[in-house]
Amino acid sequence: MSIGNPHIPTQCCLNCHFLETWHRDDSGETWHSAVSETERDQLGNGEHPHVIFEQDQVLACYKRVWDHANLPEATRKRVKEKGIRTLLAQRRGYSCFFYPHTPGLFLPAASTLERRTADRRAAEKDRALTRRAFRVAFAALIVSIAALLANLFWNIWAHYHPYP
Repeated sequence: MSIGNPHIPTQCCLNCHFLETWHRDDSGETWHSAVSETERDQLGNGEHPHVIFEQDQVLACYKRVWDHANLPEATRKRVKEKGIRTLLAQRRGYSCFFYPHTPGLFLPAASTLERRTADRRAAEKDRALTRRAFRVAFAALIVSIAALLANLFWNIWAHYHPYP
């Protein structure tokens, strides 16, 4: 799912499966719930979380990268001035736990799938480095064979054409 606004990057919290709300009940137990597509659209349009969710719910990242209640002062000030969308539409790249929002997928399953994706990405980096090292070793082998053949031909030529 990607919010229909072209100014919102594809890989951001607003499109991430780990966007959630949480609240504590009177017994102190914490309840988590995923943010629905309708709520994501409302957040993408700049509506404040307290308008969309109950007052005691906190908008947060399931992976604990951030939560709306405990933002650093500078970020809190920027969000207050420019709206929650500045926090949710921030480009995070691969420096964050991102899994595309998939309706019906539970958060623990999304965590496992995100970890697999990250592992595949890391393995592909390793494979790319291995391929590069193989190419360098192959080039060195070719240069070594060429040098060996050049030396051999020079010795043969020098044997049959001695210096005067």
